[in-house]
Amino acid sequence: MNKTIIALSTPPTLSAIAIIRLSGDDALKLVSEVFPLLRNAKPRYMYYGTLDTGSVKDDCMCVYFRAPHSYTGEDVVEINCHGSTKLTREIIEYFISKGAVMAERGEFTRRAFTNGKLDLTACEGVIDLINAQTEEQVRTAYSQMNGALQNKVDDIQRKIKTLIAKIEVSLDYPEEEIEEAAEKETETEIKGILDSLYALKNTYRSGKIMRDGVKVAVIGKPNVGKSRLFNALVGYDRAIVTSVAGTTRDTVNETYEYKGIKFVLTDTAGIRETSDEVEKIGVIRAEKEAETSDVVVKVIEAGEVSDETGCDILVENKIDIRTPRSDRSVRTSALTGEGVEELKEAIYAAATKGISVGESGINNLRHLGLVNEAIKGAETALSSLGNVSLDCVSSDLFGAFRALGKITGAVSSDEIVGEIFSKFCVGK
Repeated sequence: MNKTIIALSTPPTLSAIAIIRLSGDDALKLVSEVFPLLRNAKPRYMYYGTLDTGSVKDDCMCVYFRAPHSYTGEDVVEINCHGSTKLTREIIEYFISKGAVMAERGEFTRRAFTNGKLDLTACEGVIDLINAQTEEQVRTAYSQMNGALQNKVDDIQRKIKTLIAKIEVSLDYPEEEIEEAAEKETETEIKGILDSLYALKNTYRSGKIMRDGVKVAVIGKPNVGKSRLFNALVGYDRAIVTSVAGTTRDTVNETYEYKGIKFVLTDTAGIRETSDEVEKIGVIRAEKEAETSDVVVKVIEAGEVSDETGCDILVENKIDIRTPRSDRSVRTSALTGEGVEELKEAIYAAATKGISVGESGINNLRHLGLVNEAIKGAETALSSLGNVSLDCVSSDLFGAFRALGKITGAVSSDEIVGEIFSKFCVGK
């Protein structure tokens, strides 16, 4: 029998409503003892009444989800009570005294995974949706939570499984003509599998941008208006702006949303030769930001001679007082706001070049590493054809199949599963 777990599923703070969730074999029995309306409850019906633990009372709404038709796949009861921190603590402590146990981080979702309600990619989609800050993050997380990535992985696995089965048949009937035909057919099918794996790998950049946002570094010499332009992009005075060269000595970070995508903008120290030890550190950090960012915006004063090396976008700033000269630059006045929207569009275009915004796919290093492992297995199988027996080729393909299974959790280790669910809050 599964232990019945309990946790507060809403933030532990004062609020109008709080939700306490129980999951396990005794969930309905425990709540029915203090909320009698649930004794003959219909699943998925909300009941309004008084919950009385003996020490506290509250007018609540409760709903019962019968296994397996619940989030966890077990019997689940959710109590909607008033959001007093004292009240919720008293209710939780009461049920613990009656045999329930406090849920661990992510335990509700882990039980959903264990009971086959969600695969690992869907579980990752749940935590991504909880953490979503932009429209595209919500869309892609919801898509993953509802099986978009799982379906892609399962489709490739089906192709591999079918091919392995064909190879096994040819091994059972080892006539020369059949084996030769099988090798030619196998080569064609492995190439098709590799095409699908390469396509899946190519979704990583898009998925990572949707999940984590775009890192943008604003670089340039001192006093070209980087900090004022940074403030114009984020919409408020985040960075200090003065007429003194070298005011910015450290990196300053802020985010903004554009077309549903999160952009993580970094203002940097002006890059120049300096004897000031503090400013030198700022220059080193600026150069490092440029190396690690997805998009580098280089700011110069309008009319200044500058090449476009080391950047994705060249900005000629201060066009309110100077005349620009480059035909390929984005022209702005951080002081008046002219050109700022054009710059946002240019940053968006540079960040999304060559990708499909909103496409479902792999979006973290765990996914990428396992897809690479699957590619390696399939490539080894392809190169082995004609040089080794088909049973060795089948073994390499099975390695690719297992790697893909680790993405969805069809093949998993306790260590991987534990790492994923450690990122959840207690009530989820």
